[in-house]
Order: sequence, then C-alpha cells, then structure tokens
Amino acid sequence: MAMTGQFRKIASEKPAEFDPRKFMIPAMKELEDLCRDRFERFGTAGQSSRIRPISMDDMARRYASGALDPQIATSRAA
Repeated sequence: MAMTGQFRKIASEKPAEFDPRKFMIPAMKELEDLCRDRFERFGTAGQSSRIRPISMDDMARRYASGALDPQIATSRAA
C-alpha cells in the first residue's frame, strides 16, 4: 500500500513521467520508512543478529514433514 500510494502520487503530480525508476525511488523510500516504523512499534528493531538462516533443503524437509503446518489453537468456553 505504501508503494502504491507513492506510484499514484507521482502519476498524479507528474503525468508526463513514464520512467518506472522515477516511481520506484520514492516508493522504496516510503516502504523503508514503513518497515522501520513497524519494527520499532512491534519491538523488533535491532534484533537481526538473532536471525539464523535456514537452508532451502532444511525448509523443504520441514514442509514435507508437516512441522510447518498451521497450528490453530482452540480454547474451551468456561
């Protein structure tokens, strides 16, 4: 939505502009700002060192085994 908003803004402000790169520059900036804001609001900013990469083969095994199937919690009414 952030990128689409910037595309629309550029298209309305500069209707003669047709170079996609001109649309992408402000759109990417808006997306960066949005991501930074969300990371800070959800308390995840500065946590990238905790991310451990997982190989494609390992992910494929996890999907095949069902380990990554959605888990839906159900609660009983009191």
